[in-house]
Amino acid sequence: MTPSTNHPTQQSKQNRTETTWLKQIDRQKHFRDICQNYYKIQSLNPEQNSTFLKVLNQRLKWTYFNDDFKMLFTVIHKVSSSSWRTVFQTLYNHSSKNFRQKQKDPIWPLVSPNYVKSPKELINRLSNFTKIIFVRHPLARVLSAFIDRFVNQPSWWYKKKARTIIELERKLKFGRRKKADLTFVEFVRFITNDTYKHMKLDWLTVDSHWDVIFDMYHPCEFYFDFIGHLETLNEDVDYLFQFLNITDVVHFDRAKRPTNSSKTVMLQEYFGQLSHELFQKVVLKYQDDFRVFGYKIPHNVSDIAL
Repeated sequence: MTPSTNHPTQQSKQNRTETTWLKQIDRQKHFRDICQNYYKIQSLNPEQNSTFLKVLNQRLKWTYFNDDFKMLFTVIHKVSSSSWRTVFQTLYNHSSKNFRQKQKDPIWPLVSPNYVKSPKELINRLSNFTKIIFVRHPLARVLSAFIDRFVNQPSWWYKKKARTIIELERKLKFGRRKKADLTFVEFVRFITNDTYKHMKLDWLTVDSHWDVIFDMYHPCEFYFDFIGHLETLNEDVDYLFQFLNITDVVHFDRAKRPTNSSKTVMLQEYFGQLSHELFQKVVLKYQDDFRVFGYKIPHNVSDIAL
């Protein structure tokens, strides 16, 4: 029996669902228009690419899928990736024995495209599964990476990175016993300095928490069926779970250590520390992410809009 649409609560829920659906149409149209008309990039065609499987395994190294729930999800670090991991694990626990037996990684109980050896098998999933990606405002992702990796509870690995960045930026030898007091300005100078890329410091310069999504994942080579934004996370997750019919199976938990980096005031506070030239450099670095995912490119700090 269909619930009455006259009920205020039901009507409000339907209105939110319709609004989210319309946003998806706009995002999909914008994404395809930019990819095809601005970047002149078409989605990968397996029949025209002899190295299709190799290319896909490179592009989809952080993409996971579930055969039973017919979903394929590209994970972006600093876009609630830890919460999505919990979702995937829960879906895995509710999956068939046949699917679970395919797992090769006990830490990430998921099937990665890297485990798929048959092009036909992978193509079938890309053609018939719901392809999902969640993104966020590029500057908010940068700030979140800095706060989470270098300020809140940095691991020994990021303490090591912080000390090395400090030495490069301050041109001095930084003692191990000193607190790695990396500043946000130094961090932004570091990630926008292309000189470091030629110093054979991949362990330092390459990091999925702040690398450019456009360069790292080549999103225009795939047509995603759902593009979620962290700024509309609750509405997008509700709509997606309904679409996938998993509302009664899994619950989405927000980050346990939020950095509050998606608040406009906080963004303006941190990015306001940068010179106008440095601000322009960081915006330029992430311009493709701004453009392809439909975020307004800011001209100055006061122009930042989520």
